Amino acid sequence: MFYGEETAVSEQGYVPYGWQFKAECVSIPSRRGKTRSYFGLLSRDNRLRYQAFSHAVTTADVIDCLDRLAADQAKPTVVVLDNASIHTSRRFRACLEAWQQRNLYIFYLPPYSPHYNIIERFWKELKEGWLRPQDYATADSLFYAVNRAFAAVGREFRLQFSPFQLKV
Repeated sequence: MFYGEETAVSEQGYVPYGWQFKAECVSIPSRRGKTRSYFGLLSRDNRLRYQAFSHAVTTADVIDCLDRLAADQAKPTVVVLDNASIHTSRRFRACLEAWQQRNLYIFYLPPYSPHYNIIERFWKELKEGWLRPQDYATADSLFYAVNRAFAAVGREFRLQFSPFQLKV
């Protein structure tokens, strides 16, 4: 099972909140700069598949990523997605039957429930914890740091997910 979602990383920086001592100066330079978009697939055992794009992720990009996943998987695989328009477009839905024939199944989350999609937590950890303020100095250093973090997933960087237990 994989959880899929898109995100973008840009030179503008990511500052959800912060604090500092009165005499301390902490900053991340903010500028309009380069942005790189990603479509990622993450499993509960920290297997990450991703594709980087220099443009916003499109339906065609997601279809291509899922086609490659279907070709690589030997056993039935479920991909959990939200209801974003690129996941529910006519073109995307036209691929569902072909994917099912290749043992790839799409499961849609209920609307407004990003907390069920574990890759959302991964994107948050990437932006809040794994990327350092100095990584935002240049576009090259930022995208290198993102690639470094992706390469470390499952080894240096691991997300721990509590098992879901359904009581019947």
